[in-house]
Amino acid sequence: MEKIKKLDIGFGIILVPEWILLITSSHYDLYSIGIGFLFGLAGLFFLLTILYIVKLNMDNYLKWLLFFFFIVMWAILANYYLSFSLILLASCKIYYLRMFNKTDLKVEDA
Repeated sequence: MEKIKKLDIGFGIILVPEWILLITSSHYDLYSIGIGFLFGLAGLFFLLTILYIVKLNMDNYLKWLLFFFFIVMWAILANYYLSFSLILLASCKIYYLRMFNKTDLKVEDA
């Protein structure tokens, strides 16, 4: 329980200033705030899903992370962030419905 409280505080320290910046930079427009939250949460869920897909292998995860950031930058610059977010959420949902129970995250001793 103590680890969960520390984790919540850590996420609060990281995310709250970004949410404040998002809200103020969108000039309190609810549509822009909603799209920003959706885009951020879709990215976080997708990165967590990638971590499950590569079975906690950090070398492969860093390669996917680099590729992910290039695609995200393209989506932002091309104004496809809404459709990109929906595609990310749909792909995460498909993965969790089909493959999550089959994924084995046990650490193997070398």
